[in-house]
Amino acid sequence: MMKLNGFGPAGRLLAADERTPAARRCAIVPSRAAANGDFRVFAATGYHDLTTTFYGVEHTFNHSGIPRDRLTLKNYFGGHMMYLNEASLAALSADIRAFIRGR
Repeated sequence: MMKLNGFGPAGRLLAADERTPAARRCAIVPSRAAANGDFRVFAATGYHDLTTTFYGVEHTFNHSGIPRDRLTLKNYFGGHMMYLNEASLAALSADIRAFIRGR
């Protein structure tokens, strides 16, 4: 059975023992977010990442149960190490600063 971030065929949520290790770790995030009203997530990915499936992070968080206004998901030009591209590094740095400041 194909396993993608805790979801199987036809979007069926997999049981905990069927999930990939990353999906099992991600499964605790919604409960932490529910317990802490200040909990926010910042995720940065590269468009040309051959290590992490493109849209996998977005798919995981879009189905996590965490309110969308507490998620900041950003994509940058480049691969897994998008910060090696100077323009992406500048954008990533600015986005992280804004996230930390709460904007």
